[in-house]
Amino acid sequence: ERGTIVVQGPPPSVSIAASAGAVFYGAGIRLTGFISSGAANQRVEIWERPYGQASFAKTAELMTVVAGGYDWSDVPTILSEYQARWGNRTSAVVMVGVRPRMTLIRRAPWFVTSAKAQTSMAGRWVYVQRRSSLNQWVNIKKVRLGSSGARRFKLDLRPGRNVLRIFMTTNQAGSGYLWSHSRTLFIRKR
Repeated sequence: ERGTIVVQGPPPSVSIAASAGAVFYGAGIRLTGFISSGAANQRVEIWERPYGQASFAKTAELMTVVAGGYDWSDVPTILSEYQARWGNRTSAVVMVGVRPRMTLIRRAPWFVTSAKAQTSMAGRWVYVQRRSSLNQWVNIKKVRLGSSGARRFKLDLRPGRNVLRIFMTTNQAGSGYLWSHSRTLFIRKR
């Protein structure tokens, strides 16, 4: 008697990974992945669904390279979901969050803060925070951004070293954005 044994491996698949789970507005990410066959010159499509869109739309077509890998860069402007497609196979969905880009600079006697995103940040509230001796961020002033998404303000600083930043809550950042913060500013007051 003769029989045939068919050994089946896992079904063909395509993977996707993002270089970061969240970025500041204007910053890029890299999407990388592999197809299970490991073949080069296979077409992989990247599909994207920005926050507020009902469905995914094709945003790139790539050819795989050695070992069936692909690599693509994007600059998401709002919370976005990505998916890779290879033939009739789809990858899992990866999500990349976006934080408004916050700045804090000192132009004595003023401080200037701004927030940028795809949507206007005018009228949003931000907090000036100081790092405490326990290394916690403490709100010391609430500032409302002007029509251009910026505001200048004055601040009474404590003598010694002041570590400051601007903080925006998720609520104030608005739909499709995450909470955010500026870089820290170190100011020594005599």
